[in-house]
Amino acid sequence: HLDLSGFDTTQVGNFMSMFEGNSSIATLDLTSFHTPQAMDMSNMFKDMSSLTNLIMPNFDTSNVTNMSYMFSSSAAITDLDLTTFDTHAVEDMSGMFSGMTNLSNLNMSGLDTSSVTNMSYMFNGIMGMSTIDLSPLNTSSVIDMTAMFQDSKNLTHLDLSGFDTTHVENFTSMFSGVNNMTTLDLTSFHTHQATDMSSMFMEMSSLTNLIMPNFDTSSVTQIYSMFN
Repeated sequence: HLDLSGFDTTQVGNFMSMFEGNSSIATLDLTSFHTPQAMDMSNMFKDMSSLTNLIMPNFDTSNVTNMSYMFSSSAAITDLDLTTFDTHAVEDMSGMFSGMTNLSNLNMSGLDTSSVTNMSYMFNGIMGMSTIDLSPLNTSSVIDMTAMFQDSKNLTHLDLSGFDTTHVENFTSMFSGVNNMTTLDLTSFHTHQATDMSSMFMEMSSLTNLIMPNFDTSSVTQIYSMFN
């Protein structure tokens, strides 16, 4: 237990790894946290393996640029509502939800990801969902999608029709280990900037229908184990 009701965080710019590894806390009440100066929230709740109730009604994320691994491996969380988050300045969301193995409800409808360049490992190892609503994501600035959905073994469907991949260079292991999916439609993927597609579809053992009519591999230098 932590009583943080007396904390004044109005001047705090860096919250990186603040609660990382606190594996016994089940409820974390951050109602007192006002964060208008925050720029870095990376790893903030990482490896809080017992956390089920995260209360953060007054988070101001309008100046945050780094949310990498923010909730990573907080495996007990089942519901995460980020509708109040202002993420227009965020550039790094790598690993943001990775290892959240019991997450079954993720509301990203308020997220503005137009500035995000790194989405690598973003949904890596999410086991509690058969699909993820990706419609709020703007991927027009993304350069790195490495292992974005890797080992999310219970995914059976992904609607990627809204994905803009025109600037993505790295697709390494993007869908590797997603072994319950039978159809993957990548019609929206335009890949003329891609240099690495190694292991992209590795161990997709149920995949029977792979649709990728607009793949441009003219700049790709790494393609090993792509369909292994």
